[in-house]
Amino acid sequence: MKKIYLIFLLCFTFFCCKTNSSVLDFPSKNNSQMVFTTPCKYQNKLIPDFSIDTTSFLNNEGFCAPTSIKISLCVKNLSKQQILNLEISIETDSETIVLSQKELLYIEPVKNDIMVRFESFISPEQMAHLVSKGIKSINIKKSKNETIAAFNGKKLNKKLLFLSKYL
Repeated sequence: MKKIYLIFLLCFTFFCCKTNSSVLDFPSKNNSQMVFTTPCKYQNKLIPDFSIDTTSFLNNEGFCAPTSIKISLCVKNLSKQQILNLEISIETDSETIVLSQKELLYIEPVKNDIMVRFESFISPEQMAHLVSKGIKSINIKKSKNETIAAFNGKKLNKKLLFLSKYL
C-alpha cells in the first residue's frame, strides 16, 4: 500500500510540475469534484522542508466533505515523535484552525534528519472560511509559548483562490 501511495505521489508531482498547475480536479461520484491543490513549499533555518497540500470534495453547494490537509515536515534535530507532537495551525484574520488529529502516512530519512508526512482533516465550513477569508499564516509550535516557524500564507492563498471557481 505504501508503494502504491508513493508511486501516486510521484506521478502526481510529475504531472503538476509538467503542467505548472495550482489545482487539479477529477470527477467524483454524487456530482462532486475531487480537487487537489499542488504542494506549497516553505523553509527556514530550522525547517529545511515544509510543504502543505489539500484534497477537497466540492459540489454546486460548496465543500461537501471534510478537506484533507497533507503536510510533509522535516525539522532539524527533532525525532519523529517530537515532530508529530508539534502543533500546526492555519491562521486567518478572524480564526485559528489547529490541525489536531494527525494520521501518519510515512517516515523517510533525509540526510541527518527525518521527513514525516501526515494527514489531518478540517470541516467543510472551516475550508470555506479559509477560501473566503484567506490565510494569514501557517504556524508551527513546540508548545503554546514557543513558535518555531510562522510562514506567510500568500502561496497557499493563491492556490485556494482557484477553488473558488468550483463554488
